[in-house]
Amino acid sequence: MGFKQNIIKNLTFKKINRAGRNFQGNITVRGRGSGHKRLYRKVNFDYSLNFYQVLSREHDPNRNARVSVVRCLLTGAVDYMLSTENTFPGAVLHKKNTVLNGGRYVLRNLPPNYIISNVGFKLKKGGQMARSAGSFCKVLQKDYLNLVARIKMPSKEERYIPLDSIVSVGAVHSNSHRAKVLEKAGNSRWRGRRPKVRGVAMNPIDHPHGGGEGKTSGGRPSVTPWGLITIGRVTRSKRKFTSGSIVKSRRQF
Repeated sequence: MGFKQNIIKNLTFKKINRAGRNFQGNITVRGRGSGHKRLYRKVNFDYSLNFYQVLSREHDPNRNARVSVVRCLLTGAVDYMLSTENTFPGAVLHKKNTVLNGGRYVLRNLPPNYIISNVGFKLKKGGQMARSAGSFCKVLQKDYLNLVARIKMPSKEERYIPLDSIVSVGAVHSNSHRAKVLEKAGNSRWRGRRPKVRGVAMNPIDHPHGGGEGKTSGGRPSVTPWGLITIGRVTRSKRKFTSGSIVKSRRQF
């Protein structure tokens, strides 16, 4: 049995299941299709006024993190926001000489060794990094001469971002999401993930490993359906991660 929760109609939209196809109808992501119908929640990643009251914490079918329904005590507007750890319904997020979990602050005003998430680089663009369940960044060092701060990413990589970046304090909720076991194949189908088939079980027209008499092992190094090598191939993009002109990776030095 499912459960019902109050839905804010002006912040929810119908989401079309494109089954891994682009606007031209070509399959760009294999193994996607069917699944349960979903309503998209418009999450506010760029809230600037920190005078909100948390009304409830809800499940969002479109992301692995929980979302909080909050109300601005100044304007009365209601929004969806990413829920952070240790932020419970009834809490008020404000800026009165205190730093609270879930509040959004300028990185310049936060001391080192702080746990942050929903990190945004550009003004009015909102958070762009550390938005999934349980993810967070850590402030390591601030350089007021170059106006940058060194932070540790969820991947353990260290990067330099501007001191004027807007960040949320605390890790994103649902840290135990990684330990969740789907238990049965139906749980994957509800999420829109279709079964995967081995290349050696296909026909030669469908995969380079296909065909042969009896059960064969492919007879060649592991490749994709398009013939590209899969073992030992570098998958990391060579493009440098830039947001403005100041964001740099420590690996460049």
